Amino acid sequence: MNKISVDDFIKSTPIAGKGRRSRLMPFLEDIKTLREKEYSLSQICAFLQANNVQTTVATVSSFIRRHISKEQEE
Repeated sequence: MNKISVDDFIKSTPIAGKGRRSRLMPFLEDIKTLREKEYSLSQICAFLQANNVQTTVATVSSFIRRHISKEQEE
């Protein structure tokens, strides 16, 4: 069996998950606007589905906590 060095492995194998971008990120400003106008998470899901983005309320909620709530804390 041929051995591969760790350096060769690192060069040839991308890190899993690194650089992965949320499907919701292009809609960040739209989601912020809808939340500011007090639209529900279900309504935001409907907006996203109208834009061909299949998602769930739980995913939208997590996205908001991760990306929008952080901005408000700063």
